Amino acid sequence: MTIPTPTPTPGSQSTLPRPQALPPRVPALVRTFIVAASRSAGNRVSLALTGVVYVFVLIAISSLWMAIAGTGTIAGYDRTMVFWYMAATEIGAIAVPLRLLEKTGNQIGSGEIAAEMVRPISPLLVRLASELGAIAPRLIVCGGLGLIIGLVQFGLPPNGWAAALAVPSLILAVALNIINQHLFASDSFWLREAGSAWFIHQKLLFILGGLLIPFQVLPDTLRTVAWLTPFPLMAYAPARLAAGFVEPWLLLAQAAWILVISLAAGAAFRRGQNHLVRIGG
Repeated sequence: MTIPTPTPTPGSQSTLPRPQALPPRVPALVRTFIVAASRSAGNRVSLALTGVVYVFVLIAISSLWMAIAGTGTIAGYDRTMVFWYMAATEIGAIAVPLRLLEKTGNQIGSGEIAAEMVRPISPLLVRLASELGAIAPRLIVCGGLGLIIGLVQFGLPPNGWAAALAVPSLILAVALNIINQHLFASDSFWLREAGSAWFIHQKLLFILGGLLIPFQVLPDTLRTVAWLTPFPLMAYAPARLAAGFVEPWLLLAQAAWILVISLAAGAAFRRGQNHLVRIGG
């Protein structure tokens, strides 16, 4: 489901700084992030719909797995752990626009990105700053709702230290997801469309990322294959921490994959831009 982003009304403007109110010395990428976050926060209808979708999906999926767990456990997770696991995975899934990869790929394939190439800053960095800024208010809304539901239904998370680690892990997971989607979308420099790349990315995230099912439920061989990819760190990592497992190495793994995927995406975009220059498109 794609969350609509309506034009904000005058009465729903965000209190975050407007572009013209920002000091001139604010770095360009920081300015881009703030402006995008301000616009996203101003779209109150969109944020409300995001929250409604998050609550609906969270209740549906967590109820299913809690029913399966019953009074016992499933793959080492009891009912409370299952809820917090699903609450964390769905925050990242709902906060990130569903069709972001396809939209980015279509903009590349149509040549729209050519206008961005004249800027002194990499189009990839500008796009990442903009997307992360736009997603930030959605993360706050979904995170707040998940926390409220969890506290009311189950009380505090299973482990306070693990829950504290889950917050930065969730931010890293979303950042890794966004960068990886841009890496997948870069094939549009040559293929001119991103529908196939979007489909493959979504299915890999659902299965290898442990997005809809607890990661430990997967067969051993599939889990081994999954750890050779960044997908478990986009959903499973913050979920594992939120479920009460103190495993700080997950954040180090996330940071490492962010570096690797960023370098790969940067190289792909540079090659793609050179390709556009050569063909004049």
